Amino acid sequence: MVQTVLLCLLLGLPCWESPSPVRHEDTAHELFLLCNRARQTEGLPALIPDTTLTEIAGGHSLKMARSGMLRHRFRGMESLSRRMERVDLYFSDCGENIASSRDPDAPGIHLGWMASDAHRANILNPRFTHCGICVVGNGKTTFVTQILARLMMPKTASEIEFHLQERLETWWMQLFQQRYVYHRDAKPYARETAARLVHNLEVQPPPVRWPRHTTFTLVYPEMLVIEERLKNVMAGMDIEGITIGAGWGRHPRFPGGTCAVYALLFGRHFIHFQPETLIRMMLQSLNQLRARTRAKVLRLDDAMSRRARKFLGHRAAANTKPRIRDVAGHTLGIFTTVNPRLVPDSIVAWMSERIRQQDRVGIAVSRLESSDPATGGLRFVLVFRRD
Repeated sequence: MVQTVLLCLLLGLPCWESPSPVRHEDTAHELFLLCNRARQTEGLPALIPDTTLTEIAGGHSLKMARSGMLRHRFRGMESLSRRMERVDLYFSDCGENIASSRDPDAPGIHLGWMASDAHRANILNPRFTHCGICVVGNGKTTFVTQILARLMMPKTASEIEFHLQERLETWWMQLFQQRYVYHRDAKPYARETAARLVHNLEVQPPPVRWPRHTTFTLVYPEMLVIEERLKNVMAGMDIEGITIGAGWGRHPRFPGGTCAVYALLFGRHFIHFQPETLIRMMLQSLNQLRARTRAKVLRLDDAMSRRARKFLGHRAAANTKPRIRDVAGHTLGIFTTVNPRLVPDSIVAWMSERIRQQDRVGIAVSRLESSDPATGGLRFVLVFRRD
């Protein structure tokens, strides 16, 4: 024993063994409860404990305890997202809090995190859904790692397609009281293309030339975002049919996993319609709305339509927000829409309250300039005689 001590002293090495790192699971559990209490105070949903995240956190806390250093990343260490990928987790967002303390003092560690803007932002991030915490002590210092993430369940192409088709069909029916058809012959190509998109491969040309259609492509982890963007494109079209193909996997931009959707929308953008057709459709929409309140049926008036066309060039009509104006004995409604069957609520209310007894209207329309037809709009001016 003496020889060993002397050898250690001669070599300049410590002659005692440092205690093995010890996990403090009670402290970790208390920290988890404190974090959820803070989220509850802010009206945020509670985090769900995840054993895999806890193990990743444990590996990092252990490394800090053995080195005696507080670091987010050690030399040669992979990023947090890469470590999560390696254990086959799918996620759209992740974050990490670390801390060190002389004692495994959960309230003190939590107060320190909440006093730091960056750590507090992680704890109160509304996007995060799951959490793993590990507390490890080395006899001198306690090291803490908290990993937060928005975890996702991997999905099949069929699950994504069914979800989108069901949601879109319900939305379309509620909005327009009509159905569109599914073009099943384009389905294999749409699904194959979505699979190529999710793996960042070049899209192949279609096997046939389908008539009059627009393609929609998006690679993104959040289904709700994909759904809303697809709705925005569909709302500006006279849809006759639709085909949706989907894929799921890891993408260079989204290594935690993502959806890919490729849709073919059969029909035409309203921005490409002739003005006469758009005016006729708007008149039909206005009369359908007025029928609900038993207001008089509107007829198109040529003289008032000329006045409406004249006002289209006025700078007051350039504002895209719905507006009501009284001009020279007439009342004007000015608004922008992507679809002549969609009239802003404020214009509908104005027609129901102020001009129920009118039976003539002037309508003019112009196209909004846009490099992308999917984002183009239509500006309408409605002219009524002022009561």
